[in-house]
Amino acid sequence: MEDLVNAPSHYTKHNITKVIEPIELCETCGFLLGNAFKYLFRYQDKGSPVLDLQKARFYLERFLHYVVAEDSIADVSVPNARYLAYFSANKFVRAYMNKPSASEEERICAVLELIEEEILKYQREENA
Repeated sequence: MEDLVNAPSHYTKHNITKVIEPIELCETCGFLLGNAFKYLFRYQDKGSPVLDLQKARFYLERFLHYVVAEDSIADVSVPNARYLAYFSANKFVRAYMNKPSASEEERICAVLELIEEEILKYQREENA
């Protein structure tokens, strides 16, 4: 029987390395980024991919607002690079990592653009 509290399949099936789980990355990110990554890890595995992508977008936009409003990320937890590397198979993590010299704002915007593309893809499929 599946353990829906400690090891739900929509998280553990993406545990490619069996060394680290998505929650461990999310714990290093702070609330806003952690929740965004949580939804980006599981969006294809639950009821509505578009809804989970929209939730991820919500949290990323809140994070971005905070970063821009503060004009700094000094008080914002950003993902631990070691943990990010474990999830480089996830296209959203790759989009974030592929701009190592970019500002945090630019990195988040790259992920937001990818989310928008993915939402449009699912909406086209639903309307087809």
